[in-house]
Amino acid sequence: ELQEAFLRGEPPLGPGAPPAARITAFLHALVDRAEEQSALLLMAETNTPHARYLSGAYRVHRQHVAGLLQRARPGSDAHYLADALLAPLATSLVSYQREVAEMTPERIKAGMDELVRGLTGSGS
Repeated sequence: ELQEAFLRGEPPLGPGAPPAARITAFLHALVDRAEEQSALLLMAETNTPHARYLSGAYRVHRQHVAGLLQRARPGSDAHYLADALLAPLATSLVSYQREVAEMTPERIKAGMDELVRGLTGSGS
């Protein structure tokens, strides 16, 4: 469902919105997914040391964010920056933020918004 939404869904998650707005919407969707499926994602992401990064889902997410970053910041190392934006959304960190640090999903999303604004110079 998530992949279909960012590939063919309505803006801002889907095509038709500016790159920074799409990145923001995508990262928000990943926060929601971590909230809804944390137990399953924790198992999948921690099965082996690099499990998170070798999964097909991560590769698709990384490529999607990198493509948007290439449009938002031509000439940047978009794949490195995509990893940097996706890193705070590791399920173990989101789980810690929610369960131990008592952060709300809204606070986590606001932090992601600041990262996107810092990278793209966008008000989105």
